[in-house]
Amino acid sequence: LELHRTEPRLERAWRALAAPPHAFAGNDEPETTELGLTEETILSLARASKGETLAALEIGPAFLDPATNRWRGVDEGYLDHLLDVLCVAADANGWPLSAVPSIEMCDALVLDGFPKPLTAYAIARFFERVDASDDAKQTEASTFAARAASICAFKAGRLLDAPANASSGSKWRLDAFVEKWRACVPEPFRDDCDVSLLAGLALVEKAAGDNAPVGASAVRRLKASSFPREPKARFAALFAVKPRWTLAELAPYVQANAEMTVEAQLLKFTRVTQPDAKATAVYSKR
Repeated sequence: LELHRTEPRLERAWRALAAPPHAFAGNDEPETTELGLTEETILSLARASKGETLAALEIGPAFLDPATNRWRGVDEGYLDHLLDVLCVAADANGWPLSAVPSIEMCDALVLDGFPKPLTAYAIARFFERVDASDDAKQTEASTFAARAASICAFKAGRLLDAPANASSGSKWRLDAFVEKWRACVPEPFRDDCDVSLLAGLALVEKAAGDNAPVGASAVRRLKASSFPREPKARFAALFAVKPRWTLAELAPYVQANAEMTVEAQLLKFTRVTQPDAKATAVYSKR
């Protein structure tokens, strides 16, 4: 027998956690008792080691409910609401978004119905620890600063999941998208809404014509996480979406795994066309 390291497969576990009634959305029915999944149930659904599974749960989107000792998924709409509340609560308590005390924030929001572990998860997802001393990092009493890129990318994803408009279906005109994107991001981060943050979330397609304005480009939802994990199937799905890609477009959708690097995948599954040294290389199906 020859052993090969494989990637953790947690798709079934994540789907179960994201399904009602296990995903927390702030509206649990009082008579519902089986909320959340036990560690044993999640391990039975996962194709991964216990260590890999628990490490993924700690990153989220999930939190361990102390009332039931069960894992809960996190509803994205509710998380969006919690993020807005976090920013408002920081301002109301005089905490700059560059120095939010985690324990105090969790205590403040539990009065509004947000479980402390859920608030702690949101802080860990959208903020970064800024404690100066190593001793502080060993305790829960930590200070966090908002990560503008994480907040803006999350808000972009939420907007991309909403219907664009009747005339263009699932596509947005770039300038209209950026305008609405900035409007839904907390005010301190609106200038951080850069198109580069859409990598892996959406595909920006240039408008036809050499003189077309940049704002006329189209934006459509294209999540990297929605594609198959296995490289051959992943590239087949990508080329079904679009037959020709530039490297800048393709890069966010190609992931290294335990068997193959990104470079090896590109060599095996794509064909590169470049008429001359100054032209942009184009990748197509091999």
